[in-house]
Formats: sequence, C-alpha cells, structure tokens
Amino acid sequence: MGLKTKGSRDHGRAMFIVINVLVWVIILCFPFLVATRDGSLVRLDRYVIYSWIPLMFMLVFYFNYYFLVDKLIFEKRRWWLFMLSNGVVIVVVATFSHILQEFYLTRVVGAAEPHEKFDLATYIIRDGLVLMLVISLSVALKMVAAWQRQERERTRLETEKRDAELAGLRSQLNPHFLFNTLNNIYALTLSDSGRAREAIHALGAILRYVLYTDREMVEVERELDFVRNYVGLMRLRTGTAMSVELSLPEGGGGLSIAPLLLMPLVENAFKHGMSAEGSGAGSFVRIELRIAYEKLDLTVKNSDHPKTDADRSGSGIGLGNLRRRLALLYPEAHTLTFERSGGIHTARLTIRL
Repeated sequence: MGLKTKGSRDHGRAMFIVINVLVWVIILCFPFLVATRDGSLVRLDRYVIYSWIPLMFMLVFYFNYYFLVDKLIFEKRRWWLFMLSNGVVIVVVATFSHILQEFYLTRVVGAAEPHEKFDLATYIIRDGLVLMLVISLSVALKMVAAWQRQERERTRLETEKRDAELAGLRSQLNPHFLFNTLNNIYALTLSDSGRAREAIHALGAILRYVLYTDREMVEVERELDFVRNYVGLMRLRTGTAMSVELSLPEGGGGLSIAPLLLMPLVENAFKHGMSAEGSGAGSFVRIELRIAYEKLDLTVKNSDHPKTDADRSGSGIGLGNLRRRLALLYPEAHTLTFERSGGIHTARLTIRL
C-alpha cells in the first residue's frame, strides 16, 4: 500500500513538473511566433523586454505556490497577511519591472524607436491587475493539489480501516466451536475410531483454511470445499439426530469470492436447526448453491428452533458481521434475505462475483 501510494505521488509530481515546463516554454517562445505590426518577427533585443513579463509572472507564481500559500494560508490561516504580503510583492515587482524596461529601452536598445511612457503608478496598477490573476491561479492550483492529497490520504485510511476490519471479521473462530468439536471427536475415539479419524481430518482442513487463508479473495471451489468439510464435521456431530442435505456444484467456474463468506449462514442453520432437547425430531438442514452467469445463489433452509442468547454454540462469526462484510466487499452487488414460514427458516444470499 505504501509503495503504491509513493509511486502515485512520484508520478503526480513528475507530471506537475512536465506540465509546468511545457507551459512556460510555450509562453516564453510565444513572442517568436507572433509578427510585429510591420509583419516582421520580433527582434532579439526586443525579446528581452517581452520575456521579462512571463519571467515576472513565474517569479510571483512560484513564490506564492511554494511559500506564501503554505505559510500564511495553510499553516497560519491569515488571509489578511497573505493579501498584504502580495500587495508588497506587486509593488516591488511592478516597480522593478518599470525601472528595468526604462533602463533597457533607453540605455541598451537606445531611443531610436519611440515607446510609450507611463508614470510609475500606472505601471503598478496595470501590472498589478495581471499579477493578481497570477496569484489567484497559484492559490487555486495549490488548493486543488492539497484537496487531492487529502482525498488520497482519506482513501488510503479508509482502505486500511476496511482491511483491518475484514481481517478481524475473518479471524473470529469461537473457542466453543472448537471445544464442542474436540469433545465429539474424543467421544468418537472411544466408540468409532474410523469416524474419529475422519472428524480429525475434517477439523484440520477447516482450521488450515480459517487460520492460513490470508488473501482477500479465494477460488470459489476452495470455499465450497470448506463448506463440505464443515458440513461433514457437523454430520459427525449430529449423527442421525438431524437430516442434512447438501447440494454444491463440483467447480467454481474459475470465479473468486471473499473467504468464509458462506460460513455464517451454514453455521446458523445447524445452530437453529436442532431442537433444544436434541431429540432430532423433525430437525433438518438443506443447503443448495448454484453458480450461473457470474452470480452465486445460496439457499439455506433449516427447521426453525430458535436459541436463547445464552446459547453460543456457533463459531461467533455472526449474521451482523456477515452483513458488514457484504457491505464492504460487495456494495450494490448482493442481496441477503431471511424468511420464516411453517416452522422453516430460509436464508438466501446472492452475490454478483
């Protein structure tokens, strides 16, 4: 992130330098492109006077851009001092310009060619009006540059905050889930060592995926394998007490998805699908996922046995965190709905991948 920001900043600075150089080269060369009244091009001795005007603009522009705007506006917020300072700059520059032109035209070029003469006040007023436009331009460009820097910084901070939040959401694996699973595996070792080995394998795959998947996106196929492992582990836990149906496509169509995004709905179905007494009468979970035209459609149905707040048998990732992740990762590209009807809870999630 830091390298990308630094690279963008260096590129922007380089573009600023190139544009400034091109603008001033065009301005300084402009007198050579315009014919005089008699149709001839400007003489080199006259070019000195013509070139002094853009050089004067350049001096005032960069003095404001790199010094006065930063010191008096951004740092001290003293507009009156900024205006007073520029008033002094205008008087000094216009006076010096007047003296320079008179000296050059009379002593260097000579008085062979008549030229208009104005008093000093007229020079100051005439040049001051133009210089005020130059000063205004420098302030406007500086404001725009500052605003762009603030926007880049705000975007960087928002991105870092989002990444940190997503990392926190992804890392939530409740110890109760691990303890309950380990207890079930321990019980299986006493009665069915084959199923216990299968449960340990499934738990290992789940932990590897949860703890070592640090990418922002993973292949959909990997996420589906994680769901299969989790459902397989839950089947071992519930045994014949719950009917479990799982329908997943064999592949992910080469698409990617944020990791652990499907987990909360699947886990929530197992948590609320089992009756409180654990008798299993009428308890079921049905999971169906389809992928078509780069759209994922997940439907999870379970028998509706609401749990109390004291029951924390799930992993704790939570539906609230799921909504937050969807809002961060798939804004305007997802729908999440819940429905209860006839003792059946239905959750449906669609995502444009």
